[in-house]
Amino acid sequence: MSNEKVKLRQVCFSLIAFATVLKIIVLPSFVSGFAKENLWISILLNFILDGAMIFIILKISDRFKGLTFYQILIENCGEIPTKIIMCLYALYFILKAYVPILEQKSFVEIALYETTHVVWIFAPIFLISCFFSYKGLKTVGRISDLLIWVSLFAIIVLLSLSIPACDLTNLLPIAIGVPFKNVLQGSRFSLLWFFDSTYILFFIGKFKTEKLAKTKII
Repeated sequence: MSNEKVKLRQVCFSLIAFATVLKIIVLPSFVSGFAKENLWISILLNFILDGAMIFIILKISDRFKGLTFYQILIENCGEIPTKIIMCLYALYFILKAYVPILEQKSFVEIALYETTHVVWIFAPIFLISCFFSYKGLKTVGRISDLLIWVSLFAIIVLLSLSIPACDLTNLLPIAIGVPFKNVLQGSRFSLLWFFDSTYILFFIGKFKTEKLAKTKII
């Protein structure tokens, strides 16, 4: 896997295709339980933190060009601290994946299998995850070129179906009477849905750069 390279376009597509859909089903109603109509402020705060994290990761990638995240840790922290950090890194992604898997499970069971609960219906998710782990990042990059259009189409359809039932008063800029501490609580408790920027750490040192061919004019 160390020799695999992915294009920058594929990295962006993978984040849009896989990370965007996780913020549509449960997140809005969850945050509105704390911040009411001010939920957009809570979400904006998390996006700002996520943007700052992306900036830091890109700066690290630019400073240590060609090195993976693991190699950067080895060179700067040593072997034992690197192993500890990587274990915490793995634990973080296990926790981060827990809530989205549960909400997708609940959504499918309630929407499609309300009367028939089939445990093995989610077996393909784990099979595909194992396939990606075996084949490496190049497969993720290639399939993101395809799934980006599927995700965008699904998001457009969901938004179109929700328009007739939407309450536009919930889009008011600021809700008077909602304490700012509730906005901060909504931001804090929804952090697990954010920080998708940490996925970029998988791709550090594996970006495929296309050099422009130089032509000589005689």
